[in-house]
Amino acid sequence: MMKLGLVVGGGALLPFRRARADDDPQSPPVQPFQQDLPRPPDHEPVSKFSVGAPQPTCTVEVPGLDLPDPILYEVRMQTGQREIIPGTLTDIWGYDGQYPGPTFRVQRNQPIVVRFINELDVEQSIHNHGGHTPFGSDGFPNDFIFPGEFKDYCYPNIAPDDDDAEFASTQWYHDHAMDITAENVYMGLAGFYLLFGDLEPDIFFIGVTLTPEIDTPAVLKAYAEQFGTKPGWTFVTGDKDEIEMLRRKMGVYDPDPVVDADLYSHAGLVTFGNESTGRWSALPGTMRADQITKAILRRTRPIAQKRP
Repeated sequence: MMKLGLVVGGGALLPFRRARADDDPQSPPVQPFQQDLPRPPDHEPVSKFSVGAPQPTCTVEVPGLDLPDPILYEVRMQTGQREIIPGTLTDIWGYDGQYPGPTFRVQRNQPIVVRFINELDVEQSIHNHGGHTPFGSDGFPNDFIFPGEFKDYCYPNIAPDDDDAEFASTQWYHDHAMDITAENVYMGLAGFYLLFGDLEPDIFFIGVTLTPEIDTPAVLKAYAEQFGTKPGWTFVTGDKDEIEMLRRKMGVYDPDPVVDADLYSHAGLVTFGNESTGRWSALPGTMRADQITKAILRRTRPIAQKRP
């Protein structure tokens, strides 16, 4: 008992040092906002698969729908490097060796089949997050693609309950393997899966400047190039009186001259219609996206013919 007491007592005499946060390893200082927002490239379809059977090993069939033949894609899970911090290359795992992975852009009722090929040394399982997919292509955590193997995923790209307003959305695909999802996604295995409905091909955006004396054609062209504006979006400028007349005809003004003179009080206006039927309308741009979509569908769909 005496010896034990001495040992315990001696232990109490040992120097005690409280751990401090500044003892932890520190990351090197980095100036924020030096890198442009990454814009992943789009996946490009293939005519046939280069690994394994040339044709899909799964089928896309939906009762009650006559779907076209699927578009084929081939994606490889690979190692790569990415300059996430300026001047520093970071090792990543990525779809086609990229982070974020390339983007899928798909149309409603156009099925695709993706052959995911695992060239990493850990198992994989791909989940289309938010997708309305068959169970065999849902990416269950234990539905592994082992290293050196591949699996075909069938995505019909159909709208639940055939509701177009519920279809167009931003989804993402990512690894879903049991017990290692966090590490695999952290390493870079994620990308966008964008769904487009029946409206998108017929939607055109027109941006009308309220300050034509500042927004010259050269300025707007540089703006469009800076932000990667694609066909379907047009910027309008011109003579100040003509722009003012156009603005008022479009209804983008406030009847109170004092409020109207304050450019910061103007809210975006979504003007839409069906040219073939002459049905047009407008909504505040601050409305929820799903409300705007449903209103556009109601206004632009052909008028039902009455029975004779």
